[in-house]
Amino acid sequence: LVPVDEDKSTYTSADVISKEFSTLPVKAGGSLALTIGEFTKGSSNLSAPVSSEGAAMIYYAWLNDNDGSRLSEADNESKMSVLLSAESFTVVKSSSGVAELDFIKPETTMWLFAVAVGQDGKYGEVVCKSATTKAVTFNNLSVSVTETSVTAKDAVFNVTVAGGEATDYIYW
Repeated sequence: LVPVDEDKSTYTSADVISKEFSTLPVKAGGSLALTIGEFTKGSSNLSAPVSSEGAAMIYYAWLNDNDGSRLSEADNESKMSVLLSAESFTVVKSSSGVAELDFIKPETTMWLFAVAVGQDGKYGEVVCKSATTKAVTFNNLSVSVTETSVTAKDAVFNVTVAGGEATDYIYW
């Protein structure tokens, strides 16, 4: 930690305040049950509520269909090991939250792995559930995009749809 002084422009190592500490290790042996609720599915995103009464935090990760379906049959220790090493590993610092995944292709199956961790650092059973993003179907919609304003920081566009109702947009 370095306290910032408005009248000071340079700092030395003497200005650094440090305190070493450790946290409890995450370990097996907990009994907290976790629930993954109903998925909300878009054509490029998935989300689901995750909750566990009494949990200090919830760990979750998304895995692709191949890895997720294979791991879903594994023992709890193997699931936890992969969950903690996954690229999309996330911590919810409460007993409930929403696990979200964006920027995936339509008709993609993903697996959500989640586990509740207690104040004592012990985790329960790793829960897993799969979901597939919606397909993008072709229709008679006509979409037009007009530029409204452009600045150095951003751009605003007006999107209009004719021939039906757009329920989702994919843009890049």
